This record gives sequence, structure tokens and C-alpha cells, in this order.
Amino acid sequence: MTRSHRLPQRLPGSGSRGFSLQTLAISFVVLVCLSLLAIQLWMTWRAREVQLDEAARGSSNLAQSVAQHAYDTIKEADTVLVGLVERMEHDSVDSVGNAELERLHDLLVLRVAELPQLHGIFIYDKDGNWLANSQKTLLKNLNNADREYFKFHQLHADCGPPCRPARAQ
Repeated sequence: MTRSHRLPQRLPGSGSRGFSLQTLAISFVVLVCLSLLAIQLWMTWRAREVQLDEAARGSSNLAQSVAQHAYDTIKEADTVLVGLVERMEHDSVDSVGNAELERLHDLLVLRVAELPQLHGIFIYDKDGNWLANSQKTLLKNLNNADREYFKFHQLHADCGPPCRPARAQ
């Protein structure tokens, strides 16, 4: 003889106000599901925060890298220009002969070829006439006295760049 055991409909000792086992089981399953959902939401939120932190760190590193690259690029060009300015100030522009201008032209072509960030280097006399440049052929019959940047440097002893872009005419 087999005896079947059935679960009671109500918990023993719960009186008339007690909860049925089915209600308790459903409540337990819902509680577990809500707990799993809460854990999943917390993990998703945490993963989002980690990704945002990594993105911020990456952006900061990139900005720092670009700034360093820009500084290095400007410093390279500045180093070349400082040497040329010293050379031109030491050797009077008026006393420079054609042979010296040819050597200076060859040097300028070499410097611009070494530094792709430079488009060209030009040396003018006090009246704006071209003395030397970094173009492949040395043009001497041109004048830039009418250019805004030339006028700026005529009026200012500072060797720094004007705070506006030079436009080709």
C-alpha cells in the first residue's frame, strides 16, 4: 500500500489568516527574480561607469598626446627659425653676396624637406624683396612689402608670429 502525502493548503499553526503555500512559493519566486534583476541592473550600471571612466582616461591621454605633438612640431620649426634668425642678424643682410645667398637657399630647401610641417621659409630684406627662400628655384624678383605680415614685422621688433593667419595673395 502506498500512501500519498499531500502538502497542506495552509501552514500549520497559521490560523485562519495564514498564507497558502502556493502564495508563499510565488512570492519567493518573484523575490528571487527581482533580486536577480536588481543585481543585473547594478552590474550593467557599474559596467557603464567603468566604460565612461576608460573613455575619459583615453580622451585625456589623446588630448595630452596631441598637445605634446603640436608642441614638438612647433618646437622643431622654431629651432630651425631661431638658427636662421641668428645667422641673418649676425651676418648683415646687406653684406651677403650671391654665393652666400645660394648656400642659404640650399640650406632652406634642405630644412623644409626635413620638416614636412613647414610649407616654406622666406627671407626678405628691409624693403620686402626676396633674398632667399626654400622653393626649388630661387626667385629673387618678388616683393612682399604689401603683405600684412610683412608690415607687422616692420612695425614690431618682436620676432614672434603675428596673432593672425597669413593669407596667400
